[in-house]
Amino acid sequence: SSGINAEYGYLSPIKKPKMPNPAKNYLKPVATQTLSSTNSCAGGGSAVPQCKRITFRVHPSAADSFHAREYITHQLAGVAESHPSTSFYVTQSSSRVPLLTAHYLNGYTEEQRIDNVR
Repeated sequence: SSGINAEYGYLSPIKKPKMPNPAKNYLKPVATQTLSSTNSCAGGGSAVPQCKRITFRVHPSAADSFHAREYITHQLAGVAESHPSTSFYVTQSSSRVPLLTAHYLNGYTEEQRIDNVR
């Protein structure tokens, strides 16, 4: 299963991953240690990618979403393979304007319209 939805011609929507229970503090110390030891100074150690997730919200048939659907169909798989630390999600949207949302490690979220991007 390649993930391509034959009905819409782009990647199928992916279900939202389950988040760990915040009452259990088992992830917090590990993440803090990893980030502080690998990103402690400029030029030292290995870099930590700051973008953790990118979500494409695309209407299945709107003309405004045409270029976004083409990008998702033909190029997103290659981009996802070259950036394994970033998760890519494609979901259907009732809005005709396609949106790209980037989620960063520090909790910052940035949303961008991509209807005029080719």
